[in-house]
Amino acid sequence: MSVLLRHAIWGVASLLTTTTLSNAAALGQETAPSVLPAVRVDAPRQKMQQSGAASRAIARAAKRRPVRAPSQAAHRSESDSATTNGGPVTVGGAPSGAATGVQGYVASRSSVGAKTNASILEVPQSISVVTRRQMDVRNVQREGEAFRYTAGVFAEPYGADPRPLFDAPNIRGFETTTNGLYRDGLREANGVWGRFLTEFYGLERIDVLKGPSSVLYGQGGPGGVIDKVTKKPTDYARGEVYMQGGSFDRKQGALDFSGPLDEDKRFLYRLVGMARDSDTQFRYDGDKAVPDIRQYVAPSFTWRPSEDTQLTILGDWLHNRTAGPFTLTLANQTYTRIMTGDPSFNKSEFTQGTVGYRFEHRFDDALSIRQNLRYGAHDLKYNNMTVSSLTAAGVLNRTASMIDEQIYSFALDTVAEAKFATGPLSHTAIVGIDYQSATYTTRTRAGVGPTLSLLYPVYGQFVTPPTSVTSYAHQTATQLGFYGQDQIELDDFVLTVGARYDDARSTTTNYRTSAVAIKTDNEPSYRVGLNYLSAFGLAPYVGYSRAFLPTAGTDFNGNPFKPTFAEQFEGGLKYQPLDFPGMFTIAYFDLTQQNVLTADPARPATTFKVQTGEVNSNGLEVQATLNPAPGFDIVAAFTHNPVRVTKDNSNAQGVSLIGRRPAYIAKDYGSIWGDYTIQDGLARGFGFGAGVRAIGPTYADAANTVQNKGYTLVDLTLHYEPNHIPELERFRLQLNINNLLDRRHIVCTATTNCQWGAERSIVGTLFYRW
Repeated sequence: MSVLLRHAIWGVASLLTTTTLSNAAALGQETAPSVLPAVRVDAPRQKMQQSGAASRAIARAAKRRPVRAPSQAAHRSESDSATTNGGPVTVGGAPSGAATGVQGYVASRSSVGAKTNASILEVPQSISVVTRRQMDVRNVQREGEAFRYTAGVFAEPYGADPRPLFDAPNIRGFETTTNGLYRDGLREANGVWGRFLTEFYGLERIDVLKGPSSVLYGQGGPGGVIDKVTKKPTDYARGEVYMQGGSFDRKQGALDFSGPLDEDKRFLYRLVGMARDSDTQFRYDGDKAVPDIRQYVAPSFTWRPSEDTQLTILGDWLHNRTAGPFTLTLANQTYTRIMTGDPSFNKSEFTQGTVGYRFEHRFDDALSIRQNLRYGAHDLKYNNMTVSSLTAAGVLNRTASMIDEQIYSFALDTVAEAKFATGPLSHTAIVGIDYQSATYTTRTRAGVGPTLSLLYPVYGQFVTPPTSVTSYAHQTATQLGFYGQDQIELDDFVLTVGARYDDARSTTTNYRTSAVAIKTDNEPSYRVGLNYLSAFGLAPYVGYSRAFLPTAGTDFNGNPFKPTFAEQFEGGLKYQPLDFPGMFTIAYFDLTQQNVLTADPARPATTFKVQTGEVNSNGLEVQATLNPAPGFDIVAAFTHNPVRVTKDNSNAQGVSLIGRRPAYIAKDYGSIWGDYTIQDGLARGFGFGAGVRAIGPTYADAANTVQNKGYTLVDLTLHYEPNHIPELERFRLQLNINNLLDRRHIVCTATTNCQWGAERSIVGTLFYRW
């Protein structure tokens, strides 16, 4: 309780401090007859009084940025005007798609790479964005589904596993589950078995920053950051409801209402909700299957006391129930459909809630401040049965385990942004401080489970709740970071320079042994990059960035392990056409992670480790997202990523992993998706889309002895939106078929643990919007 009280006091004090500063600044300024939003250089705005330096900086920035063509998207919805998580204050309601850089599938701006409302062309790292429009058309429901058509992101390394902890992608060959998932710029904490989950219907967009990103976000893996931006209140009335049904007895409904609460539009609200009752493809027998059940509600409220200030309160509650999808794998990789658990016992069920706020204040066109805060609680109950042995008579002996885990998280990020000029140089500079705290308690109990016959499997058996505690631990991890960045513009060049210092601490208590491990890491991080912005939208760039990630444990002498370090050299081309909405990116990267744990060469027959290992990930990414004609959207991606171990010590068997590819990572994968809506004639409003995903082979183990075959899948959508018929203009009917040809494929995550990939699914949806 003392931890929660300390976090609450800190959050309230931070909000009061920033509010007091903004109010004091407001009192010290003359009242202007008209004040408009913070700088949006790609949208017309009224001229404001400002300092000469700031005026010159803003004018230069506006002059050199490409002029965007009007949107040609056939369908324009509120989802096309998503706001970014770090952009300036939006006053006067939700801005247009052009103002926020979102037009259909295409995003031209993102805050994930600079914590400002920067153009993607200006950031010296590759960025991909999955917009609300793309999520709706493809009917995205899970983390892995969102990134099926994104370069550099290996979407579903664990197949169709419905458990949230295993529904997370890899970026450039490195996992993101534990340190790379963010929501509204704040990290989503995790424990040993559970993590905070985001419902995708509650999102406006997803931004992916590829490569080491510690300079802005602190400790993190080499792959990068996935930032999920939630829906916020709008200053105009709008709404949506839908009903959905389909494969695996799916029944789902959702609602999304938003608008002003008063005539002056100072008070805004939004309410998003979703409920799903469904099975999955993993079946025990004729009428018992692994469930896919979820309920979600997310209210939000915005107060705008002035045209320069706004406070948005955000909350959400989510309940999710599913189970492990384990099927029996026999010797020589013989796959079966026999489920090894029991529907009366197996479950992965959690309830979570978060509450927070986003505060924004603009002192003038040159100076603004933003603060994000979120507190969350997550309670997981995870029951599972695993195979301990197989008898000659074909009977499985099973072990039952019950895991209870509670996670509490607190995150606070405050950043000040200033625009100014020094001689011929224009600056967009930020300074910030962030604090993160994550606490988890996990307890595992194990016992003997009932046997299962392979010839005559019987499910629904009674499982004696295990009572033997095999692990019981508590951990508190904190991070305090100070960072600064300057984007310096000279003519058509943008130089980005950033630095950060972090104090990361963790205390882990083993309640079974009373052992306490305390670890402290104080690490700097850097980034530097150069972009050239041509007048016709082409932007070559080069960049260097670093990341660090604390490593748990000690060596033989009891010395705590140092953090792993990653550094990346990246260069490429970005192109934003002037005559139609589009964003093209080609990136080459060379990314190396050092201080990786490997066997202690002085003690090869033990489990002791030393930090002399190294993993290198280099390759090429190509992505194109465009709207070349009215009603026509395309996204295409290709990734060549030969990740390999470059330094390693031999283990007790004398085997070294040098030259081997880490498990669950494809070397090559690509995809293309297109969607077209007929614009006129008798078939006006009808549309169809299709996509192809080609995934190369992966390995199931670090030694590369078991290979998962590559596969190619086809997706399809059909839809009808009769906007030209007054009586039906608010409706949209949509059909989505994933894995149209029902291509069966296997993903093994160990030599004796294999799971089936996603089978064909058919889902129909009826929308009603206003």
